[in-house]
Amino acid sequence: MSTEVCNNPDPYEDDQGYGDTISTNIDLWGQIADDATTTITIAGNALTYGDEDWYLVTSKDPNARNLSASENDYNVHIQITQGASDYEMQVLKAHPVSSPLPTTPECPTALDGYTEYNDYFDAGGGSLACKGTGDDTLSVAGFVNCTDMSSDYYIVVRHDPSVSLSCRPYEITITNGVW
Repeated sequence: MSTEVCNNPDPYEDDQGYGDTISTNIDLWGQIADDATTTITIAGNALTYGDEDWYLVTSKDPNARNLSASENDYNVHIQITQGASDYEMQVLKAHPVSSPLPTTPECPTALDGYTEYNDYFDAGGGSLACKGTGDDTLSVAGFVNCTDMSSDYYIVVRHDPSVSLSCRPYEITITNGVW
């Protein structure tokens, strides 16, 4: 008889259900601005099928900066950077920040989950250019309106059910404003 002991502790696991559902999500990182200065790295594991780890990351997109720069650098990028062959994730977005808990995943046709997610400002053709008057409801003719895209992202990570269980951990990397 042999027993495998996993040597990859999950720093967020507890026996109280912390992080096991969207309403008990792990929220430790504050807001991540779209200035490309912050990278959030989350490490964890799921040792059984059906084990889910829920995280909340809030993005910040200050519209005053968008207006003064005449562009919006918003680009939330969430990726499984370690363990992508063993794990999958889904992202649920609440916009604006502090909206009620979302119920529909982004990319809902990807029923099996995914390993990478992007949410970004696009004025068309990849342009980040925007104009505005400081009022989100008003725009300047010929330009896409600058918009505050601040959002809450609920990230659920689970072991891919098509892959054998293992002790391998996962790592998620989250950035905003990196192009």
